[in-house]
Amino acid sequence: MDARPVLKGWAVTVSLAAAALLLLGAAGVLHGVLATRLLRPPATLDRTVVLQGTASYTDTTALRTGDLQALYRRQIPVTINDQVRTVRSEGPVSVVQETWTVLGPDQKPVRASTHTFTLDRTTMLAAVVPPNPSAPVRQALALGFPPNPQPVDYPFWDVVTRTVAKAAYQGTEVVSGRRAYRYLLRSGGPVTDPQVRTALPGDLLVAPTSTTLADFWVDSLTSVVLRLHYRLAIQATQPGAEGTLPPVPVFSVDARLAPIAARVALAEAVGTQDEIFLVGTAAPVALLGLGALAAAATLARLVRHLVRATSRRDQAGVRLGPDVT
Repeated sequence: MDARPVLKGWAVTVSLAAAALLLLGAAGVLHGVLATRLLRPPATLDRTVVLQGTASYTDTTALRTGDLQALYRRQIPVTINDQVRTVRSEGPVSVVQETWTVLGPDQKPVRASTHTFTLDRTTMLAAVVPPNPSAPVRQALALGFPPNPQPVDYPFWDVVTRTVAKAAYQGTEVVSGRRAYRYLLRSGGPVTDPQVRTALPGDLLVAPTSTTLADFWVDSLTSVVLRLHYRLAIQATQPGAEGTLPPVPVFSVDARLAPIAARVALAEAVGTQDEIFLVGTAAPVALLGLGALAAAATLARLVRHLVRATSRRDQAGVRLGPDVT
């Protein structure tokens, strides 16, 4: 008997079984790995988020000349450009630079600062260095929330005081039709960031302190910040002839996401969700279907092989069990 057709049939069966396993494995990879990577920030990033609000600040020139009427400028309309760009990346770790620029009504900078972070894009945790040289390096969020955020508290870096504060979970709300987790960052203390201190009239004002309040409404699926309310207030004391005077306000800002920035954030969340559905659900389901078809074809061929083998043994006079007399 020629064995080649039998061997060929078994080869096809094994190939179908291997294809089924490969398709099922590919479905798992798409759902578990690629979908998760879609939530992670890209290795190359250059994005600017725009906030709008008001700022109040001490006029350095008026302070030096003693012009009390122009000493403190109140509720000046400002635009804040928060630019985040990648300096370099290696695997999931990136060195990212954030530039924060406050522009007055004439579009001239009122305040500006730049900070650099080394962060893991998988967790969004950055290595942050406290002002005390002997203190250990800590891990905290600095530029956003992790992929697939949870309704829990997160450690968050306050660049002004250079301390780790808590972004406390406040509840779940609906923002622009999407489920969002609300977090409140509350921080305060002595101003220790060198760039912030340099921007203050240090020879006339001493011991600056700050208070930061930031409300984040974070998309529960994509971690995109859909809404933001940021408040910062810095005050300092002024030495006088009879001793140190009570604290005076130096700089404050109250700003929210600009309408265009909010629309861009919403579009980003919706687009990312569509990509997650395509890669993490639709494609794996299709692959699972193909895998199931391959598995069914494999099973059908095995059954046919068994039937044919049994038929050949019967024709050759081979009994499958003992005679019963």
